[in-house]
Amino acid sequence: MFIDHYDLVFEFNNYQRRFIGNYKYDNATGNITAVWHYPAVMHDTLFAKILPGKAADNKILSGRMGKNDFRINLLRVNKGIR
Repeated sequence: MFIDHYDLVFEFNNYQRRFIGNYKYDNATGNITAVWHYPAVMHDTLFAKILPGKAADNKILSGRMGKNDFRINLLRVNKGIR
């Protein structure tokens, strides 16, 4: 997962499962919603919450996309701008 100021990129297993979309993040609640614009055939919306992990650079992304629930452990790899 990659997040910048405008887009969220969500990729799993390989590059053929890469979704790119605009997102809204609520800093107060940790809720994040993404609407995908790539690939054009992807119509499911991501509804998730970013939760604290066990360390400062760890987070948990927990939510739903389409009919699938998920829980993903995230590790920050870019220590640059926050």
